[in-house]
Amino acid sequence: MLLPLQLLAVGYVVAVLFATSRRAPLASIQLVVGMIAGVVMGLIAYGLAGLADQLLPVYLGLLAIITLAVAATAGALSAWLLPDTAEPGDLREACIRQGLLAGTVAGAAGALLLTNLSLFLFFMMVIGPPAGLVGGALGGAFAAMHPLKRGPDGARAWGLFVSGS
Repeated sequence: MLLPLQLLAVGYVVAVLFATSRRAPLASIQLVVGMIAGVVMGLIAYGLAGLADQLLPVYLGLLAIITLAVAATAGALSAWLLPDTAEPGDLREACIRQGLLAGTVAGAAGALLLTNLSLFLFFMMVIGPPAGLVGGALGGAFAAMHPLKRGPDGARAWGLFVSGS
């Protein structure tokens, strides 16, 4: 019974070591955004774990929705943080790739946190990364279609207004 879980955990360790190695295709922004989003997803899902006792199908549906939504948010944020120095077609591809990787990290990190908090949720180690991949790709595509506007000084507006006087 524990051997498949141990193999999954070893696979996660290998993936973390690969993602943080020097020649990894992941940029640090993808790791940071993905990890923060994964922790948020794991804590939200664990907070709703009381529903699993009475309404298991509803809880499983909520897990899928939460994973997709948080991964899409991570993908969009990661894609918006890309410098837009490339051609529009290349930038769109880069945004989707950036979102895809950040979403996968978010799904994997959230799944790992959920499994550590409750062994009952071990299936998220299998479902989390693919759901994060889909959500992150959707978030990256959204960010590519709706780029943040640049101001006259070249800075992006993030919703904070600071008066110059």
